[in-house]
Amino acid sequence: MPALRFTAADKPAAFQLADCLGLAARPPQGNDPFLDLRGEGIGAPVPESAGDGGYCRRFANGLRAETRFEQVGEAVWQRRDTLRNEGANELVLTELASRFDLARGEYELYSQAGGWCGESQGGWQTLTHGSREFSCEHGRTTQNSTPFLAVRCAGNDAGVAFHLLPRGNWRIAAHTRRDAGWQAPSLTLSFGPHEPEGLRLTLQPGEEYTLPTLLLVAFPADKIEAAAPPLHIAVAHTLPPFPQPP
Repeated sequence: MPALRFTAADKPAAFQLADCLGLAARPPQGNDPFLDLRGEGIGAPVPESAGDGGYCRRFANGLRAETRFEQVGEAVWQRRDTLRNEGANELVLTELASRFDLARGEYELYSQAGGWCGESQGGWQTLTHGSREFSCEHGRTTQNSTPFLAVRCAGNDAGVAFHLLPRGNWRIAAHTRRDAGWQAPSLTLSFGPHEPEGLRLTLQPGEEYTLPTLLLVAFPADKIEAAAPPLHIAVAHTLPPFPQPP
């Protein structure tokens, strides 16, 4: 059964994803191994050991980031990213998203449109170059697109479905990158909050922010519908109940 696999990097407490439920990963494409993260004076991270599936990094300005993976059902994994300002000064973040860096390959993406009387209309598309971005409109979390993306790679028997559990506006992005001399691109996936006018997240000293939870599940590459039952079970029986509306 496909699983998440990690490998130690050049430092004892540094980890990076080596295999994402059957899709090979590649070395991180940013300063942080798991996040798209920008802000004022962040600098490079120093890894720390957290254990139990947690991977922590501390930045020079006092920001601490923790990425935690946990299996929450049969072949279903949950990812949570938490940031905490452990410094003495206010921190401002201008970019923040959970990231997966996948190795070179011929990738296809499955996404879903959403709208009145036309919910969850999905289809596959080949991504040979460039980027694709999916988001919702006006805080309506399934209007325009749904927070779901599946990825498969030519030559692989399994694909991976990513289901974001949004809190307000969200954004999913897929970016390809071609190195000189290589025909097949690598793929970077980003999942996180979205502000149409640009993100400006302020963390006061001692304040914490957790990104929207992300669920992952492997499925047979030719049967995207097989991803639905384990995700439904994980949400219904494993995760905390959704808050009741007022």
